[in-house]
Amino acid sequence: MPYLLFSDFLFVGVMVLGVIISLSSVSWLLIWVGMEISLIGFVPVISGNGVFGWKSTESSESLMKYFVVQAIGSGLILLGGFSVFSMSKVWDIGIGEKSIEYMLYIGPFFSVIGLSIKLGVFPFHFWVPSVMAGMSWFSCLLLTTLQKIVPLFFLCVFLGFVSSEMLLTYLLISSVASSVIGGFGGINQTSLRGVMAYSSIGHMGWLLMSTIIGSSVMCTYLLFYVFMSFGFFFILWKLGCDSVGKLNGCLIDMSTIERVFVVGILLSYMGMPPFFGFSVKWYSMISFFELCNFGIFTYFYFFLMFLGSLLSVSYYLMIFISLMVGSSGVYVKKMKLMGMLEESVLFVLGFIFFVSLLGGIELMMGGSF
Repeated sequence: MPYLLFSDFLFVGVMVLGVIISLSSVSWLLIWVGMEISLIGFVPVISGNGVFGWKSTESSESLMKYFVVQAIGSGLILLGGFSVFSMSKVWDIGIGEKSIEYMLYIGPFFSVIGLSIKLGVFPFHFWVPSVMAGMSWFSCLLLTTLQKIVPLFFLCVFLGFVSSEMLLTYLLISSVASSVIGGFGGINQTSLRGVMAYSSIGHMGWLLMSTIIGSSVMCTYLLFYVFMSFGFFFILWKLGCDSVGKLNGCLIDMSTIERVFVVGILLSYMGMPPFFGFSVKWYSMISFFELCNFGIFTYFYFFLMFLGSLLSVSYYLMIFISLMVGSSGVYVKKMKLMGMLEESVLFVLGFIFFVSLLGGIELMMGGSF
């Protein structure tokens, strides 16, 4: 059984430090430095020996792929920052009027492309499934949550100062394409990590759309995504299996309250009403309608966004059916031995379940955070 090492806490602490530096900065350079510190902390985590590591050939391949991809993204962000600095002579995200025309097409273009690579959204989504295939569940969790926070906030703040029709069009196309690809890509997946990789791509499409709307909508969706991802990845880690077929009958030997918590978290991640997963998408859609004029493009855009979400429901249902149907076997026993039935674990799952349910109802009734 994997166990926590001091190095796990150390490197995760470095990642958190990088995130804090980036979120507390108004300088392009310091935001970039924070992202690099977070990357330096995450790279050793992938190939470690503790909970976050997964010693295998695939792990080494994932490490190299991830490092190369992130290095390219960081280079483009730095190139965009230098383009801005060459005209404005300042590193602040708020740019001067004398260089606005130049930067609308040169500096921001490179920076947005670099952020898209780091986020793993269309058309730079191809690295996500192959990288996650060689990671442990907790490394996958960190990749899909903590490592996405700074690029999303950077992009959101960036759009607050730079309004370019070309960039907005690119982000709209990237968001809707990511949602559809996330739905289609996971349908034929038998690997749970492949399913979660395409699920992450789909959620990034919605998060990308929320950055266009504003920081409040993006923070609301990001809060849901991080919160529910923790619960779902935690369950997958406790189950200890890698493919959908090995989930057969895992709910059969659980108690009623365990089934309620596990199924509730899964339904919320699926985006089923009245849970948080559905409510944040509904909240994002209403906010987008308030921002944009009603038209054929708006309706077609949301048709494709919800098409991607509906397609993703199909492979979530596949996981749900595998959990419900079949003979209980070694994974249920393994889950019990690993402490799935401990009161502390039940408390965590129960807390996530009730927050998801109550938060979803609150948003559907017109509340906001």
